[in-house]
Amino acid sequence: MSTHETVSRRTFITAVGATGVALGLSSLATGCAPQGSDESQALSNTSADDVAWTDEAEVVVVGLGAAGAAAAVAALEEGATVIALEAADQAGGTTALSGGLIYMGGGTSVQQRLGIEDTPENFKAYLTKAVGPSADTELLDIFCTSSPDLCAWCIDHGMTFDGDADETSHIVETPEGISLMYSGNERAADYASIATPAPRGHAPSGGAASIIDSLLQSAGAGLDIRFGTALSELVTDDSGAVVGVKAEGPNGPVAVRAGKGVILATGAFTNNDEIVENCRPEALSCRGRTAGPLDRGDGMIAAQKVGAAVRSTSRMTVGAHVYMYEGLPKGALLNHRGQRMLAEDWYGSFIGRTILENTLSGCFVIIDQTMYDEAMGCPYAAGLTNITSADSIEALAEKSGLNADRTAESIARYNEFCRTGVDEDFGKSPEYLIPIEQGPFYAVSVLPQDFSAFFTLGGLKIDGSARVINLDGEPINGLYAAGRCSCGIFGEYAGSGSSIADGLTFGRIAGQTAATR
Repeated sequence: MSTHETVSRRTFITAVGATGVALGLSSLATGCAPQGSDESQALSNTSADDVAWTDEAEVVVVGLGAAGAAAAVAALEEGATVIALEAADQAGGTTALSGGLIYMGGGTSVQQRLGIEDTPENFKAYLTKAVGPSADTELLDIFCTSSPDLCAWCIDHGMTFDGDADETSHIVETPEGISLMYSGNERAADYASIATPAPRGHAPSGGAASIIDSLLQSAGAGLDIRFGTALSELVTDDSGAVVGVKAEGPNGPVAVRAGKGVILATGAFTNNDEIVENCRPEALSCRGRTAGPLDRGDGMIAAQKVGAAVRSTSRMTVGAHVYMYEGLPKGALLNHRGQRMLAEDWYGSFIGRTILENTLSGCFVIIDQTMYDEAMGCPYAAGLTNITSADSIEALAEKSGLNADRTAESIARYNEFCRTGVDEDFGKSPEYLIPIEQGPFYAVSVLPQDFSAFFTLGGLKIDGSARVINLDGEPINGLYAAGRCSCGIFGEYAGSGSSIADGLTFGRIAGQTAATR
């Protein structure tokens, strides 16, 4: 490649504490009509007849996170010439901010080596429930059936998964020597009843940076990368086909002609407040965002200006990662009525979704002194900022604005489950069923504004070939998309690594499809 800067590994876990992983807002399946910022609204598509081209390639990739890197490699391997435009000064996108998991299943070679039984059918059974009924079933089927092949492709392109499996619990940061772990809600009672639990969070050695570095190293000198070059608009011909892009580079405007296709991999619109406000305003109450500064929706907006349809733009994930805090998943999560509402060992996006759908006026994890000490001893304790304490459960409830009698009844019922080892209400794992009885007692607020981060899931509507679909339900010639600027398999968020896996799956497909057009 002509330019290559290594992406240093960073983490989803920021000063917000538990706000760095995925989330699960429920909303209407259809996309709202996003209205961009003034900067984004200034974009407008240009006719090819009005463009003085400065560069040309058969395939132009816009954005070099996991989806864009996969698209570029796949296109090169089909023999196409490729120019990649990246607005930042290095590759990686939001993938570089992540924990570096790739959510793959169905019997991958890594699962097989570690003795984990899984099939594409079992994988799809879990994901169908996890992402919910609004997901695109065609894309979900492709994602599940192609997952073992995706794993092999990742390995063929330099990623290594030589470690062991950890089947004990959710893992916040991958321990040394672990390559496979649970990273979703697979073991929760409602999910385990329809799909045999299997760990599917694949952790490549070297983390998130290795995903990008491995792909770009595979691309080699054949990939022409233009860093600091941001998309301005798409260029169309008289038939409406996309034939190139205009962009702003470090030395001024550029216009790149695409002989076969343009692939958009520009990321989410998490940092575009105007679109988020229009599509799902509750998300803006979250304490943080899981996003890079360039996640503004520019690719989605540019595509809409040439007639692209969007899907599920009101779907956003809100991560309430109770399990990150040691003692917290042993407590009881109560809603504003003082009633328990879920199993506290659920994956964070499922907790965030449930909180957002059921209570916004008060939501607390009730713990005792022993659990509090455990939580405060974890490295993310600084993220717990809204905590109330009292010497009795009743006094704690009153200080927290909860009904004292109902709260005491809920804790008494929970403690009885702990003594019997069976959570009759929500099926919480026995390892977390610890009675709340050693005062003083604490109420930790897990409302979005105190505890959570969000990112957007919806975006451009694509088909199984990663072609962008227009408002009439037909593919736009020459235009493809992958990653979080498209909707992909979501629905709701399924677990850590599912967004990266979605980007790799359909980025790879986009590159292959565009290059062979």
